Parts: sequence; C-alpha cells; structure tokens
Amino acid sequence: MSAKLVDYPEEVKGLVLMTVAMRSKKRGPDALNMRLAADKSPEAYQTWLEYQRHAMMFVDPDLRERLMECHEKVGPISQHDDLVVIDKFDVTDRIGDLKAPLVLIRGVDDPGAPPEYELEIHEAVPGSKYVKLSGAGHFPMAEKPEEVNRAIEELQARVG
Repeated sequence: MSAKLVDYPEEVKGLVLMTVAMRSKKRGPDALNMRLAADKSPEAYQTWLEYQRHAMMFVDPDLRERLMECHEKVGPISQHDDLVVIDKFDVTDRIGDLKAPLVLIRGVDDPGAPPEYELEIHEAVPGSKYVKLSGAGHFPMAEKPEEVNRAIEELQARVG
C-alpha cells in the first residue's frame, strides 16, 4: 500500500490497489531464506525461479517469460529486501481516515494462498469497494487485465 495515500490524502483523488496489506504480512522465515539461498546456490536459484514462474501461473505465457527475464535481471536479493520492507509497513491506525475512493482487487486463486489482507482494508475503509477475481492470483493486473482496467475506468468516471 502506498504511504502517500495516508500521508497526503489531499493529493489522492482515488486509488485502485491489489495484492496489498495495511499491516505487516505474516510470512514464515522460509519465504526470506529461499531468496537468500537463491543468491548463493545455483540449485536454490533454480528453485526460486520455478517459484516465481508458478506464482505467475495465470499470466499469459509470453508475458510470463518476459517477466521471468525481469526477475533474472533483478535477482532474489532485491525481492528479499522488498519483502523485508513490506513486512515493516503498518498503517492500521490511520487507514480508516481515508476519504478518497478506494478499490481493492484480489486474485482469489493466488498459489501462495496469502491471507485476505485486502478484505481487512475494505472493512477498515468506509465506502471502499472490494473486487475478487477468480482465475487470478498474485498479479491480477497481468492475469485479468480487462477486469482490472474496468475497475480503474469505473473509479476514474467516479472521481472525474
């Protein structure tokens, strides 16, 4: 979730968020350790790549392979560091103050089966809209672009 939304609400007319949380995500140490190991061992690196490919199981195959090339360029340590920062993020005490229209999108078939963090935000933000997409996982914008674009267009029409 963007801290800008809660830090500078007057600058935000509306927001569409997906695969997002308002608080630290609960993940086991294996999630971080896999990425650290992938930086040190060719076998662990291949395991990490397969994990990434599996996470994108609903993404068009051509796009998935282009995204995999990006993963290879960036590497597992960048992803590790990203997760560490994400796990420190918490705006639970301020999220209910949001005034801008908010649409939350969740891919219900995420192979990682994360908790329904988007629902927590939806329940905390009056007037927010919660969209659940079947046949989508961790990357709804790439897995169900028509539905995500429709949600964006509806929000744009609403906020002007």
